[in-house]
Amino acid sequence: MSKDNVRTALAAMKDKDVRDRSTPTVSRQLLSRHHIALPRSASRRSASTKLALAVLMGAALFMFIPTAAQAGPLSAVVALGSKLFPTGTPVPGGVSGVILALRGSSVTLKAPQYLYQPATPPATSATVYEFMFWDVHTTLINTEKAKFTVPSTGPVLATAWYLPICVTSSCGGGASAVTTWAFSLTNYKVLAGTPIDSVTPASAWTSPSTSVSTTTAVEVEASSYLGGTPSFAGGTVFSSWFVFGGASTVSISGLDLSVPAGESPYAIAFYYQYTHHPVICIGYPRCI
Repeated sequence: MSKDNVRTALAAMKDKDVRDRSTPTVSRQLLSRHHIALPRSASRRSASTKLALAVLMGAALFMFIPTAAQAGPLSAVVALGSKLFPTGTPVPGGVSGVILALRGSSVTLKAPQYLYQPATPPATSATVYEFMFWDVHTTLINTEKAKFTVPSTGPVLATAWYLPICVTSSCGGGASAVTTWAFSLTNYKVLAGTPIDSVTPASAWTSPSTSVSTTTAVEVEASSYLGGTPSFAGGTVFSSWFVFGGASTVSISGLDLSVPAGESPYAIAFYYQYTHHPVICIGYPRCI
């Protein structure tokens, strides 16, 4: 984008009153009735900076495929998509489409960190979406650049997930809490119910809620399985935690998520769903 185009874009944002002259700290929040703003300690870029970055980035997608693939038995169709978390609806202006890649080759995809959607009357504020993670062929990649090897068989899906973020000075409020979701890497979607098995201290959580108060420091333990212990007929098995928006003091150890007092991160428990569950070890994931 040329300097003149940049100036034009920024001027347009100013005319729509979507730039905040005071450059407040931006707080993430889900655009739904259940929203929790991040604490002030988790500061990020200013609202105006994020808007400018989103405009400049647009829906750029960088792809590196070492050898040009042609349709045939050795090529794979990689289907690209961008979705809003947690609803799964398409992101306006997000990456989409298909590419051909040789099976066994290395492919690198790069999603924009921010996506920008101008205000649509009667709304007066633009919407900015921030990148969260890739789900590439059932594998979590939590950086904008996703490098992977094209599998030898089967279809290939690569989905970038985004979260709407607040870019006005009115963000924030509410008690601090960690909000959790269960997500299927296998089926590329948020799962119903809570991924939480237990919380310490117990008083911070009421089952089956997906939210845990962080008035005090808490330790959240994810369920090893959802819907009961898997059998050879299949099951939903815990893979890993992923934290978005929390301070660096939030820590993960296997099933356990430790969140300091006053923090309000989003925590996603990832699961694999099997139609035929493989035998991993006795007592998985706490193998003996």
